[in-house]
Amino acid sequence: MMRQNWGSDARHRQFMTNGVPEPYASMRDPLPDTLQVLARGRTVFDGTCASCHGARGLGNGEAGSELSPPPSNLVALAAMPMMRSDPYLYWVIAEGGAAIGTGMPAFKGALTSDDIWSVVQFLQAGLPGAGLPGADLPETGGSEER
Repeated sequence: MMRQNWGSDARHRQFMTNGVPEPYASMRDPLPDTLQVLARGRTVFDGTCASCHGARGLGNGEAGSELSPPPSNLVALAAMPMMRSDPYLYWVIAEGGAAIGTGMPAFKGALTSDDIWSVVQFLQAGLPGAGLPGADLPETGGSEER
């Protein structure tokens, strides 16, 4: 049975009450919408996020099995329009969950801004090919539009 974890209640309450904080609230993705950016997002996701969120983003990664609250089901979140916005996703990835009591680390010091934006695009696209090596996306090459 697929775990239906929608993420931290504390983050949801913070978002619904206060919105996305500055400087994140006004941020917009500067990267082009290309398959190569999605492929980069998948690569960063696989190397940085999948250990907790699972190879397919279902919140079932081995490293996250002991976390409380458990890692979010990103596939379910990707289907929720409010949770798909550029500012929200960048904020969550950059700041992590320490301020709201989750085990998600802040990635703003570990990833470049472009790496974070590529993961944002990958999540917004519904994690295409996640957990399936080489599926749906080119690994390298040109600038084919998606």
